[in-house]
Amino acid sequence: MMDPRLSVPSGLLVLLAMAAGGTAQGAWLAQDPSWVVDSAGTPSVSADGVVSDAAKTLDGNILTIWNPQGIEGDWYIVLDLTMPYTLTSIALNNYGDTTHDVRAFKLQKSHIPDGSLRNWQDVVTVTDVEGGNLFHHRQEFGGFEETSRYWRFVITRTYSGYQPWLRELNLYAMSDDVDECADGTDNCHAQATCTNTDGSFSCVCGSGYRGDGVACTDVDECADGTDNCHAQATCTNTEGSFSCVCGSGYSGDGVACTASFIHGNTA
Repeated sequence: MMDPRLSVPSGLLVLLAMAAGGTAQGAWLAQDPSWVVDSAGTPSVSADGVVSDAAKTLDGNILTIWNPQGIEGDWYIVLDLTMPYTLTSIALNNYGDTTHDVRAFKLQKSHIPDGSLRNWQDVVTVTDVEGGNLFHHRQEFGGFEETSRYWRFVITRTYSGYQPWLRELNLYAMSDDVDECADGTDNCHAQATCTNTDGSFSCVCGSGYRGDGVACTDVDECADGTDNCHAQATCTNTEGSFSCVCGSGYSGDGVACTASFIHGNTA
């Protein structure tokens, strides 16, 4: 775990993330504006009524911004991810100028649900965010690994000292789920399909079998009358399936049978 007191250049953060990544699996979380439960300042409102609140950083729209007013320094956004996630990277899109672009920020976490009592702990501090880039230029910062449900993103400096205009925030989370199907640690029957789910797995018997997926038995389609053999064909049950053979005096594939006519010689 990174010492939260350190201020780490972004280049080193990337290297640390690569070194710490190993074979662990993760993904960028789907953004959700409802994660925002608190933020600093008062969001600006445009002439046409568009509110530039903190939720705009999680709306997936790079053209909208968060524009907090009425506060100088330590512009923060508090997030409730609704469940604990292990975060290892954070990404942001600056506005694209050197007046309102973020220059430094820190990410904090808390395990206390009550917002008024939360004791925020520093997770990572970044002091060299690039400014003046095009708005679609996304900057990613890693090198940490912490788990929590409640997070606070704090902008500590902008390039000019004016309030930030932030376009997007993204969070990268590690997956704690074990794929029992891939690992072979499931208890599905040999004739069942195993499907991994978040924190578990499911088993479904394959075609021609019935059961709960853990125990699967062959279905006798002939006895059940669920075969599609012709009325003049013999149905024979097989493991996981059945076969159809046309009876004497008939020809075909067993599903379709036609009478066979034999023409003899006449005197």
